[in-house]
Amino acid sequence: MTNEHKQSQERTKENKRNTIMNIEKKTIQLPLMIGAMLFAIALLVSGNAFAITEAGTDVTNSVTLTYEVGGFPQPVPSPTTVTFKVDREIKIIVNETDSTPTSVSPGQTIPYVTFTVTNDGNDVIDVALTAANVATGGATVVAGNDNFDADSDGNTGYKIYLEAGGGAGFQVGSDTLITHVDELGFATGSNEVTVYVVVDPGVLNTLTDGDVSGVTLLGDAYVSDGGAGITGTQYTTGIANYAGSTDAWVQGTEQIIFTDAAGTVSGDTAGDASHSDTDAFIVVDAIITMSKTVTTVWDPFNGTANPKAIPGAYIKYTVTIANSGSASATLTTIEDVISTMTAFDPDFSADGGPTVGPGGAGKGVRMYVTGDTGSGGARAGVDGTEIYFTNAADGDGVVTTTTPDKLTLTLNNAAILPAEGAAPNDYTLGELEPGEAIVIEYQLIIQ
Repeated sequence: MTNEHKQSQERTKENKRNTIMNIEKKTIQLPLMIGAMLFAIALLVSGNAFAITEAGTDVTNSVTLTYEVGGFPQPVPSPTTVTFKVDREIKIIVNETDSTPTSVSPGQTIPYVTFTVTNDGNDVIDVALTAANVATGGATVVAGNDNFDADSDGNTGYKIYLEAGGGAGFQVGSDTLITHVDELGFATGSNEVTVYVVVDPGVLNTLTDGDVSGVTLLGDAYVSDGGAGITGTQYTTGIANYAGSTDAWVQGTEQIIFTDAAGTVSGDTAGDASHSDTDAFIVVDAIITMSKTVTTVWDPFNGTANPKAIPGAYIKYTVTIANSGSASATLTTIEDVISTMTAFDPDFSADGGPTVGPGGAGKGVRMYVTGDTGSGGARAGVDGTEIYFTNAADGDGVVTTTTPDKLTLTLNNAAILPAEGAAPNDYTLGELEPGEAIVIEYQLIIQ
């Protein structure tokens, strides 16, 4: 065998080895290419993960492949296509809006509590609403438990109104009386409404400060009927195509899944296509008490040492008006009728006798406030700093008038309790805040 023939055989063997290596290389590259393609497909799909896809939508994905063997393009396989249906998620959220009770006062008109109702699923639903009392002694959103029923006045009980855009809070004549929410969408911006649970105010008239009434709102999801009213089927575990957590996924079927959390109403469990929350009314009222005491402070015989109520003696009256409730009271006037057998001491003597007192001549009424949280000004502070007034008709808010049968001391509280300060320690005219007391003192001379 010639050298040239041997070299030709070696070249042939080398070409075969190269071909085998190329085939092996392509065989290795092919799954890598497919893996990269699938990763790109996964990225493309996940890029839309935040969009809300409507229930029942068909989602189709196709995969195609091109490849080479030995550097030569190979026939393209037919595309592989997979289709599935997006399942229907039913998730309703009823939420008390601020986690605090709604303050109401006896005599208040149209008390109400506020909730939001949200469709957090992926299909339009109707929502039936039911408002009810928390059982007496039951927990509410305040420390105190329920001790009265806000709809117990014998009238129509709770009414539910839909916010109609006429302004924040319940608006009589603007918001819409409802029993359900129609066609609640699932797209952001159209999937939440505000509703008000309103009670007849008559029940409040017999209540006292600190009384609490818990109110629940339950929402039940219904299949949308496409129009006004609520005629569709209620979503329950018995509905067709319902799939619980242990049921297998069916690729080509729009299964119905309930993903709501447990609510506050008894029996409202997680995954029941319902949801509920609890709010409360709490009665805030001013509890006003008034007391009047009298002491002898000086007489012409004993002076200030154990004085007696003899003619010419000075006696001091102390009137205390206190607010022990949880709401402010607005005082208007105080009238104190005095016997004509006494005369008014215009100078409020320091020692109780016939001398000019610390307020100066003509300043016969002393006032101070205890428990004051205001910013000072004309109002006395918690240290009991006194303010003095005349009893003349000079516009300072205190005046005495005399008739044949009585002497009347009148105090205009808008003047002696003026508006003052800045939030949160501000006061309106005549306001007596919770925990405060106004003390008024004056002296008379026995005739």
